[in-house]
Amino acid sequence: MRKYSSLGILLLFISHNLLAQGIDENNPTATENYLIQVNDNISERGQIYKITPDSILIKFEFLGNVSISRESNLTVEVKGGSLFNCELLEISNNSLLIRVSGYSDIWIENNNIIKFLIIEQFETNNLKIKNPLITSVDFKIGSLSHATVNIEKVRKINMNVATLTNFGPSYIYTPISPDGYLAEAHGPGIHLSFTRLGGQKPYRYRDTHFEISGGIYLGMLLFGFTNTQLGGLYIYPKTNIGYRYQSPSSDTIFRIYVGFLTVGLSIGSK
Repeated sequence: MRKYSSLGILLLFISHNLLAQGIDENNPTATENYLIQVNDNISERGQIYKITPDSILIKFEFLGNVSISRESNLTVEVKGGSLFNCELLEISNNSLLIRVSGYSDIWIENNNIIKFLIIEQFETNNLKIKNPLITSVDFKIGSLSHATVNIEKVRKINMNVATLTNFGPSYIYTPISPDGYLAEAHGPGIHLSFTRLGGQKPYRYRDTHFEISGGIYLGMLLFGFTNTQLGGLYIYPKTNIGYRYQSPSSDTIFRIYVGFLTVGLSIGSK
């Protein structure tokens, strides 16, 4: 039994060292991005590009730069099926020097890496993710028309699904007042809502999104346009379903949607 155990350890050691692939400092091969997963929040192609005494810096293709603690748990999967826990020691050109417990330090070229799994051991505030605000101008016409400035923030990404919060100033108009009479009710206010974006591809890799949004309008209600009368506060529901174009390679945002007896569109940028 000991004979087979020793043989298995020897084969694993040899396979790890074969991954070193001999680095030529004067003629490095082209660098390649590989899949990196950080907890359950991020799963995207990128590359580890810098190591400091306290942090590991990652550059994702679309998400941007992310900093994680050096004390995080790291697991690397390479071509050939090898999978092991490691410690990152150094970066040189297109390769990473890693330390595997019980084995010698080995170099692994980026193009031999299939996936890095990183478990951040600290609070999510230590995970510095650059998620820019998305700002758009939005118009809706129908039973409850509005003109709004919509400010969005991505709160959570789970592969194909993203959840966003929305807020901003708004001005509404409806021909039907809260008491049921035609009174051209209108007024300034704010809107608050949540949006869910779905699609067949992962969120970071697609241009088109199926969008569902729900929330409220809150503001001051006025009656009439010529002889304006104060009508108190208003709270109206805000529900939409539609199509969204949002390319990961550009800042352009375009939305077209329908609500209850309404149709709307918006344009904006990140």
